[in-house]
Amino acid sequence: MKILTPWIDDFSKIKKKVIKMPTFILSQLDYPNGLHLEIEEHANKIVFYSNMELKNNGDGTFTAPSSQFHPE
Repeated sequence: MKILTPWIDDFSKIKKKVIKMPTFILSQLDYPNGLHLEIEEHANKIVFYSNMELKNNGDGTFTAPSSQFHPE
């Protein structure tokens, strides 16, 4: 799954935290606009959570909104 964030130009502004759990790896990403993503990587699946709705581009990619209040 590829999430496009064309509105962010400095990836150092994204806060990333990786937690190794006994049965999966949890990655947490916090973007400057308030977007929070959590990805659980299990042996047989990946579970994805977002606090904002992502736009399905129909080509296997998704676009994250640039603002919580003005989705694109």
